[in-house]
Amino acid sequence: MLACLLSRTLALQAAIAYNGDFFTSSGNPSGSPYSTNFAVGSVNNTVLLVALITDGTTPSVVITYGGKPMTFLRTDQIASQNFQSIFYVPVTLTGSQTLTVNFVPAQNNAIVIMAASYTGVDQSNPIGAQSGATNSYVATAGPWSVTNTAVSNLSAAGMLVQVANLKTGSTLAPTFTPSSGTSRGTANYNINNQHYMGWSDLLLSSLTSTNLGAHWSDAGTPTTRLVAQVVELLPATGAFPPPHPSPKSWICKWPSGRARIPAPRLTTISL
Repeated sequence: MLACLLSRTLALQAAIAYNGDFFTSSGNPSGSPYSTNFAVGSVNNTVLLVALITDGTTPSVVITYGGKPMTFLRTDQIASQNFQSIFYVPVTLTGSQTLTVNFVPAQNNAIVIMAASYTGVDQSNPIGAQSGATNSYVATAGPWSVTNTAVSNLSAAGMLVQVANLKTGSTLAPTFTPSSGTSRGTANYNINNQHYMGWSDLLLSSLTSTNLGAHWSDAGTPTTRLVAQVVELLPATGAFPPPHPSPKSWICKWPSGRARIPAPRLTTISL
């Protein structure tokens, strides 16, 4: 009987994908926790991202999804009394779950939630180093643009998710367009001033320069504030039987001795 031994494994990276579940919600906690229900599209190596926009002082917030605490990533100031914070959590629960925002101490000001989830994300180390924000004051009428230059490693295998926010006194409705990638949804709301938000993403392999950013096409009033937060998601890996690593041949044992047979061609597997 012919017996060949292949003992090594190869770690392959799965492709990160948008889960098709963009979601927005808004309300006023009135001193109590704010809750809403949200269902992710799939729980296959899934991570949920939540952007929380608050009115008032820098927020101290505990957010849970399905009873599991979310991890705080960053807070950036949009305007004098408006802040945008990013949270994330690996998701394993199917069906609709409760998303709860609890301020410590309690506050009465309005909040806005934007959320979406992604599959194929590493569950133990989901967030990459290329996460940051670009914000600036713009003292001219629209259109308005902001460019994030924090992206440096264009060869990485992850995905960039951008949550962009435009604060303006304009009562018009600007059209949000990411400078790179795909728009997943928008939200318009009023907290002291009119805000226009956009959520977008793209695979790093599709980014050819550091021009990830946001653009709003509209005329409006001056003294505008822009913020574009970027989160890098890292891909999940799995162990699979690989081709033999660059062999000249495989050695196989026959009952009467040994025979040398050619190695197969190397095959690339993409998930």
